Amino acid sequence: MLPPLSSETAKTVAMLSQGIENQEIIEFLQQQYAAPMYTLAWYQTQVVRQTLKWLEYSFMVIDIMIIPLILLMIMLSFGVYVFAPLHRFLFRKPPKNSRLQFDLSKREIMIVHENQKVETIELGVVSSLMYEYRPLCLSRDNKLILLNVYDKNGKAHLILEMETATLFGKSDPILLKQIDDLFGNLAKKMGLKIFFDKTGI
Repeated sequence: MLPPLSSETAKTVAMLSQGIENQEIIEFLQQQYAAPMYTLAWYQTQVVRQTLKWLEYSFMVIDIMIIPLILLMIMLSFGVYVFAPLHRFLFRKPPKNSRLQFDLSKREIMIVHENQKVETIELGVVSSLMYEYRPLCLSRDNKLILLNVYDKNGKAHLILEMETATLFGKSDPILLKQIDDLFGNLAKKMGLKIFFDKTGI
């Protein structure tokens, strides 16, 4: 049953939960959004998500010359966030969003983009899942959930990035519980250990 606060994320969670129970192969998109694409809430959330990614990358390669660029990027992002015509100009096409196909019986994950197989992730004895919460735009009320899988060589692959609410919205606790259950069932079905990192919240 879907939580009272209906969202695109809630529909995806319900669909995947049913698939894990009834099918050997499940498919989903790597990036999940709480609001329907091309709505105002979707545009604004994408601006913030992209800015946070740029900032994270910038801090990894921090240099005295990059600080003005960071400030300029924040100002531009604010302008895009506020002015709707800029939304449509910068996000004419949706972000690249690969499709993942989980073969539960073979313990194998296939990544497909534009109907072309990009990569196959093979799982081994030591493979595991890492389930991580992050605040979306420094808020405790809306969350960005990341699910990584470690392959047979111990390499991490981001397989799911999911918003649990729109920007400055509030995550439904029922939905968060459903996501916990979904990932727990997925790990059990594939014979993987699951590790939780909720320290960011």
